[in-house]
Amino acid sequence: MCSNRTTGETCPECNKRSLHLELYRMVTEQQNIGLMIGSKSGYRPLNSIMDVYIELYGQDLFLPGDATNWQVSFQPKTEHGRHFDLSLVNLPEGDKLIIVADITSTVLKIESINTQLEEASHNATHDQLTGLANRAYLLEYAMQTLREAERYLGRVAIFVLDIDNFKTINDTFGHDTGDIAIRWIAERLRQLCRDSDFIARQGGDEFCVIQKNIKALDDVTSLAEKLVHGLSDTISTRYGDIAISSSIGISVFPSDGPDINTLLVHTDKALYESKKNGRNCFQMYSKELNRQAVRKAAMVTNLYSAFDKNEFLLRYQPIHDVNGGGVVGLEAFVRWSPSVTPWSQHLLNGKSSSEISCDIFLHTVERMGRGLALLKQVVTIACRDLARWRKIPGHGNLTTSLNCSLRQLMDGEFQSTLDYCLLTNGLPHNAILIEVMPEEFDSENLKIRHSLDYLRSSQIPLVLDGFGCLRSSPLLLRQWKPDIVKMDMNSLDSEYGSAISSELIMDMVTMLRHLSGVPIHAGRVETGNQLSALCQGGCQIAQGFFLSKPMNAEQVTLFLKQHKTHAGFMI
Repeated sequence: MCSNRTTGETCPECNKRSLHLELYRMVTEQQNIGLMIGSKSGYRPLNSIMDVYIELYGQDLFLPGDATNWQVSFQPKTEHGRHFDLSLVNLPEGDKLIIVADITSTVLKIESINTQLEEASHNATHDQLTGLANRAYLLEYAMQTLREAERYLGRVAIFVLDIDNFKTINDTFGHDTGDIAIRWIAERLRQLCRDSDFIARQGGDEFCVIQKNIKALDDVTSLAEKLVHGLSDTISTRYGDIAISSSIGISVFPSDGPDINTLLVHTDKALYESKKNGRNCFQMYSKELNRQAVRKAAMVTNLYSAFDKNEFLLRYQPIHDVNGGGVVGLEAFVRWSPSVTPWSQHLLNGKSSSEISCDIFLHTVERMGRGLALLKQVVTIACRDLARWRKIPGHGNLTTSLNCSLRQLMDGEFQSTLDYCLLTNGLPHNAILIEVMPEEFDSENLKIRHSLDYLRSSQIPLVLDGFGCLRSSPLLLRQWKPDIVKMDMNSLDSEYGSAISSELIMDMVTMLRHLSGVPIHAGRVETGNQLSALCQGGCQIAQGFFLSKPMNAEQVTLFLKQHKTHAGFMI
């Protein structure tokens, strides 16, 4: 067989010119299939879409150099393939050459020209291995996105990530395994990113994600944390399971650069730093943003460990009847006692207590998707403790308040957990009070209505928390009819200044009593003047450092043995 059959060059052995044949398909107005064969260097028929290289069976096709035109007729398919009759114009009359070509039915199927053009366009802008956008498309998309962001004063984050130790994977297990890892990362990115995020493979093991419409730093760090944890896993190969992780560099437009090329340079620097920091992490280019992001990332890492090590604790603060002086109940607070690390030491900043307030870490736990898991732990421990304290003489009516978000309250799993814990500990449903912030209410949300119906039908008291700040609307009192309204004295100080007058406190209590018709509970009472004004305004229950500090379970037991539950105040 001639070695130059597909090159279009003259073969020195046979001194004949061999041609590389191509099959062109044309769709006429009558939708008939017309086939033309021409050399690679020859003319291309108008509207030709796809070249199919014909594999000749058993022989080479040698055409004389002056045979520049051919006529082809299409013959039915046989078991050997499809036959084409070629009539070469300059050959002696009557001479024909029959070629058997292996052409699949897919090739010869009539398709719209637009479909094929779209496929060709997609192939030009997308990576063949993963189906993601390629670098050319990435740059085009990025330039357009940055122009829009500049016009509307928006921010855009550029994430560049690669597979940790990818060269070792390739060298040890081969390029096939490397391709498996690349496809796995691509698919996981599709699952982790939003529909509005743009994902591309730049080449090799390097990927890029463009995040638009950034409102706050949390949007960037939240996605970064999600990617770091979501891309850390094992993949199955014929050599067994192989650990996979990724390092990420991030830059933000416009603070880190005015154009995509500058941003990519800065992102690469951040990626390099993330690898220096031990891999399987992310690094932001901006120094200040990076310091904040690193602190939040360290908190996330330590919080994951906290669940495994049971580092969460409950602390209880007594709630007093301000008129009779007795104890009405307790509010449970979750605290975090982290292991001793440089990060925890920095966060505690030399404080005598080794516990971290829930105000610092609870929002992060929610973003991690572990808020419900933590609340279930709190419910389990709080019900167990309350059942034990109710057995202390004089405290059979003691209650415990739990803080809960509406999202958690709407979760059927939480409701089942609460019902189970109350039942197994022999507690009535009104022994546990649920505190919810008013800003989270939406009267049009049917799930919220069903959740509140659950509380009412179960006779679990609802405490509407946080009143006194400007964002709390009196309309919510009439909409949801809580069992108790809680004023946050700390919020009052923030809204009106630390020198808030006693008259304003009394007026606020009087107004809330009139609008709600339920007991008023003051939280975070810090001074005697505040307590006096609350009493004069008609506030019935209060808690705060001025009355009692938060305690652990053992301290609560001793405290209750010295105080009596006030029998005159019941929900």
